[in-house]
Amino acid sequence: MRMSFGISSAREIWQRAMEEEFCHLNGVKILIDGFVIWGRNAEEHDVRLENFFDHVRDTDLKLNEKKSRFNTNRVSYVGHVLTYEGVEPSPERIKAITDMPDPNNKAALQTFLGMVTSLGKFVPNLSKLIAPLRKLTEKE
Repeated sequence: MRMSFGISSAREIWQRAMEEEFCHLNGVKILIDGFVIWGRNAEEHDVRLENFFDHVRDTDLKLNEKKSRFNTNRVSYVGHVLTYEGVEPSPERIKAITDMPDPNNKAALQTFLGMVTSLGKFVPNLSKLIAPLRKLTEKE
């Protein structure tokens, strides 16, 4: 598949095309511009990886070897870390939030709230905690 550079929907088109192409393979997930192959154990993982590579060869898809990582039990993905134990916030995302300067205007407060909200599933009662700050963004 070829697309012109600069098409704003290119990422979504690529995601959908890859999901359709690889949807029949168990243990394969498309994450933005990459693939994650997993298994409950090393044997299942290796079988799934072999099936993935067989399909890549059949479709003549080119992979970037420099971006490839194998035999890892941690994958960073959009501010999260995926592990065999579950999902956790990435240390980089937490550091970015804690290192942010104190918001001094509405736009900076909205940026801060967006960053915090992106990790909301890890903070119990986050909506109650940030409700007073949200009210400040509603005022003109």
